[in-house]
Amino acid sequence: MGHQEISNKKTKITVCILTHQAKEVLELCLQSVFMQKGKFDIEILVTDNASTDGTSEMVQSKFPEVHLIALNENRSFTGPYNNMVRKATGNYIMILNNDIEFVDDQFLASALDIMERHPAVGMLGPKSIKPTGEVEIICKRQLSFIEILCAWTLIGPLLMRIKGANKNTTLLSQDSSQYAPVIQDSAILVRKEAIEGKDLYDEKFGFYFTEDDISIRFRRKGWKLLYSTDIQVKHRHQYSTKKISKIKYQWIYMRDVIAYSRKFCGPFKTIIFLEVPVYLTFIFRVLYWYITDKSSWKQRGGSSH
Repeated sequence: MGHQEISNKKTKITVCILTHQAKEVLELCLQSVFMQKGKFDIEILVTDNASTDGTSEMVQSKFPEVHLIALNENRSFTGPYNNMVRKATGNYIMILNNDIEFVDDQFLASALDIMERHPAVGMLGPKSIKPTGEVEIICKRQLSFIEILCAWTLIGPLLMRIKGANKNTTLLSQDSSQYAPVIQDSAILVRKEAIEGKDLYDEKFGFYFTEDDISIRFRRKGWKLLYSTDIQVKHRHQYSTKKISKIKYQWIYMRDVIAYSRKFCGPFKTIIFLEVPVYLTFIFRVLYWYITDKSSWKQRGGSSH
């Protein structure tokens, strides 16, 4: 396969992609990256999280320009992305899920133009379209402690009876460009100087609430987060995570929601009011699935996010 060489010495974008057991969608993702045109240099880092489906071989054969990091074990999400960020030589970093495709060849050029016209923006998120045509929730408000209790514990239905507690206050319109408290990180362009130290992600988190964490930290450092409908991607949402067993998925989610609450809602409040209800909810769900759906215990595949 021939690829157009993207080269100019003015600006450099490092594209970081993590993958596991998703050879077909990764190939589509990389094809959309290599079709990009613009006045910038680009480097592409792909970390293969111990895939057994021929992913590394496909990348080496069809995309020899890619810097491939082939791991011999699945190291989850945040660690491999941090490793790529440390290796990145670009002054902009594009964090990309393996199931994302750019919709045209001007995505990176347009995103770069937006960032350079808005120097106070540390993170840029595009409009994201699911295979069904539905617009994905990318920009949102910060999750509150009461919403965590409502969504992830058995006492949620009781709390929802409280006036106003049944309203999801994190949702924002996805139809117009705007500054947002939180930007979902399936496809984000980040200004490298906005990253604190060498790590983008807090490795206490496994897969989830990573966007909440980096968004809050960026804002606390004075950077703005911009959601733009002028740039767009296609996202096969949860292509990889849908392959994990339901039990493992819930365990990782529960663990990460506690990590988020400890960090941003306070450890005392989390320990006293959240941890026991969350773990009881997990146990109840596992028992319910064991009785009603034995397939919940089966491994459905692997995950990049």
